[in-house]
Amino acid sequence: MEQAIKFEAKRQIEILEDGGKIVQETRLYDVDKDETRSMRTKEEAHDYRYFPDPDLLPLVISEALIEEVWASRPKSYDERYAAIAKYRIRKAR
Repeated sequence: MEQAIKFEAKRQIEILEDGGKIVQETRLYDVDKDETRSMRTKEEAHDYRYFPDPDLLPLVISEALIEEVWASRPKSYDERYAAIAKYRIRKAR
């Protein structure tokens, strides 16, 4: 996703700097070729409207679940480093 966004931003900047106009369209990113290509054009901006799905219920995530997931995640490099540094300080005393 990040590569596609970077590629598309660069592509659109080049078009605008050359005096071109950005076409409203849906584009496909090809990872192997590192390029985007047009899939279909949009005639009007309203073609990009957001339509909520009436069959989907609201997603409610409790604070308890967020805390549980956060606690179970792998520790970051900084957290592991801090734990090792504390251990070394205690051991050196």
